[in-house]
Amino acid sequence: MVNTNARSDDVASDRRKSIEAVKALDVMVWQDGHHVAILNAAPVAHQLPAPVHAAHAHPHAHTHPAHPAAPAMMTEYSAVVVESNGGRGLGSESYTLVSVDHHGLFTVKRQTEPHKVHHVHLIDWGLGG
Repeated sequence: MVNTNARSDDVASDRRKSIEAVKALDVMVWQDGHHVAILNAAPVAHQLPAPVHAAHAHPHAHTHPAHPAAPAMMTEYSAVVVESNGGRGLGSESYTLVSVDHHGLFTVKRQTEPHKVHHVHLIDWGLGG
């Protein structure tokens, strides 16, 4: 694919629809079509305590039950991605796959930018086996 833009890699019929379907060598294409990256390895699942939001706190939270409930858990997926950009050149970066909507649009975060989200499609190029 010589002299093509990033958007040309975003073939709708090849988009992954779930985090569990993502594989090594899938292509990550930013929604705006200005950047691509390649997953170096399949995402790895990690179990973490789910965040507790103040809006969900019980109004009588100052009382302590005899046996507090175990914290709710959530699954987070991380993957190492190989990418190139003008400022850093070619390198690798760890990404967290936060979620995916019913259109196959993934929300991801770079490890070095944990408070910034990116919206990408993950494309099956048929290279991951």
